[in-house]
Amino acid sequence: MAIITINRSLQYAAGGKSFEIVLNNKTVGSINGGESKSFEVSAGRNEIQLKLNSYKSEPIYFDFEKSDDKIIFFASSPFWRTKYKPYLAHVKILLLLASIILNHYLHNENIIIWTSLIVILWIVLEFFFDKENSIFWYLFNKNKFIELKKVD
Repeated sequence: MAIITINRSLQYAAGGKSFEIVLNNKTVGSINGGESKSFEVSAGRNEIQLKLNSYKSEPIYFDFEKSDDKIIFFASSPFWRTKYKPYLAHVKILLLLASIILNHYLHNENIIIWTSLIVILWIVLEFFFDKENSIFWYLFNKNKFIELKKVD
C-alpha cells in the first residue's frame, strides 16, 4: 500500500485543537500541532481533507500509481499567521462595549456614535487592505481556514 504523511506546523492557531483527517470521505484520525502522521492508502485516486468544527481545508485529490509511492502534505492555519491578529476582533468588540458603558454613566450618546463609526471604518479598511486577516474573511471563507498543501 502507498503511504501519505501529514505534517502539521506548531502554531498558535486553533487553540491547540486537533484537526480531523478525512481520507476518501472517512475520518481516519486527527493531528495536533507539531505532529506528523502517516496513513496507508490504496492505489488509485484518493481525496484528503482536514476539518476543525465547521472549518475545513479545500479537498486535495491525488493518484497513486504504485503501491510503494509516498506523498507528504503540510497542514497549517493561515488565518492565524501572527499572534496578535485574532485579538483585533476582540478589541473592536471591547471598544463598543466600553462606549456603551461610558454612555450609561456619562449620558453622552456621542461616545457610542463616534466609537461605532471608528469600528465600522476599521472593519471596512481592513476588508480592503488586509483581506486575509479581516473579520469577513474569517466568517465567510471557512474552506480556507485550514491550509493543506502537497509538498514536492
